[in-house]
Amino acid sequence: MDLKHLLQLRAALAVRGVQADLDPFEAFLIIRSPAEVAITTSGYVQVLRCPDLRFSWGKGLPRVSHSAEDADGAAWEITKRDSKATTPSATMTTSTPQEPSVTSPRPQRPPRLGSRAITTYSSEELVALIRWLISEGRATTYDDLVDNAIAELRLPGRTSRRVQAIEEAAILADWKAGTNSTTHGAQYSDVLQWAQRLRFELDTSDEIPEQVVY
Repeated sequence: MDLKHLLQLRAALAVRGVQADLDPFEAFLIIRSPAEVAITTSGYVQVLRCPDLRFSWGKGLPRVSHSAEDADGAAWEITKRDSKATTPSATMTTSTPQEPSVTSPRPQRPPRLGSRAITTYSSEELVALIRWLISEGRATTYDDLVDNAIAELRLPGRTSRRVQAIEEAAILADWKAGTNSTTHGAQYSDVLQWAQRLRFELDTSDEIPEQVVY
């Protein structure tokens, strides 16, 4: 039943230029592109029973929801804030002609993610995940990096152990803030050192505050 509704939603999203795939292990619809929609949905849409069937997506609680019997309406709700996700051709960008060059292949989403504890992932798996998120434009700020990594790993939320593992992988992946960040592309280690000082001075284990744009 969940699969039927997710397939209907994938088809409705495709009409609006959104690329989405079914998760091979869980009843989730993974949002691949464009980046704006991936960020809006936190990277995935699921079907919940509460008590009627509803699509659910987005950051925080409660998440945004829409009746699973109305795939077209849900697709419109997901893409309404993204004017570029209206037609498949709209996701294409134009650029000035350049000399031919050899580029590295775009990172692929690591396989076998989800339904596992953070401690079961190798450093190589987490680094590959971070690099894929960077290539998808889903790691331009600190919160995007952590939240989207946790979403892709199908973990229910932040814990100090999960955040630490993601931070360590981000350092190995040479992650930097996006150019549109108010920190103007400061190195990741700068924010990590700031957070460590804050935790020490305040004697707290709180996560980096949401108002810190990174």
